[in-house]
Amino acid sequence: MMKIVNTTSVYMPGTDVFWVVDKLKEAGFQCLDLALDYCCTPGHPFLSDNYMEWAKELKEYADSKGISFYQCHGVGDPSVFYDKPDDIAYRSIEVAQVLGIKWVAMHPKEIQEKTDEQYDDLFVSE
Repeated sequence: MMKIVNTTSVYMPGTDVFWVVDKLKEAGFQCLDLALDYCCTPGHPFLSDNYMEWAKELKEYADSKGISFYQCHGVGDPSVFYDKPDDIAYRSIEVAQVLGIKWVAMHPKEIQEKTDEQYDDLFVSE
């Protein structure tokens, strides 16, 4: 069955993602692409030490609304938003895992080399 999808980036960066879930659900969308680069504004929970708790709360909230996340976009140039670019790229993958997302679209500009083994524990083979 085909589902109607949209991205959370249809709203301005920093807009509360929980509110975006509500609005896109009301508009009839069933699945969302979570734009994590839009979650990189000052004070956003995605950039805090409690980002995993935020991801769990977002998962529970979306589930309660009957909407899911099918993919996310990681942060294109993490050095713009965060002083540890590798950490923010890895964080995108961790959040995706909590949300049950299978695809993380990355458009990196400057991410230092990482070995595949450093990410292998988060990937699930089909």
